[in-house]
Amino acid sequence: MLQKLIQKIKPKKKSELHKAIVRLDFYMIGSIFVLLLAMYMFGVGYHNYDLGHNMVWLDCKFDLDLVDTTLQGNEVDGNQAYQMGNIQTRISMALFIIGGMMFGISYMELKQLIKR
Repeated sequence: MLQKLIQKIKPKKKSELHKAIVRLDFYMIGSIFVLLLAMYMFGVGYHNYDLGHNMVWLDCKFDLDLVDTTLQGNEVDGNQAYQMGNIQTRISMALFIIGGMMFGISYMELKQLIKR
């Protein structure tokens, strides 16, 4: 498929074709990486968000002092876990937007590459 695409393209210089393909690869691989990172951060953030909410609810209803331990060994209570999850989900939404824009740029690069 890539060979057919390259055959359709008639660049003025071979270096222009090479630069265009490198840009396209950068944006495609970069957008996939950013979108995967956003999905991972959303999952972790939503988990912390939900865990913090449940810990606060149990603290209020049953008068418990629940503590969660992070991977670094820090102990966080329900409010801190809730805040961490809130921040992580917001960052993941920003990463979804950035990844989508990078994917759109790679689509425009591909259209320009085919037009040549």
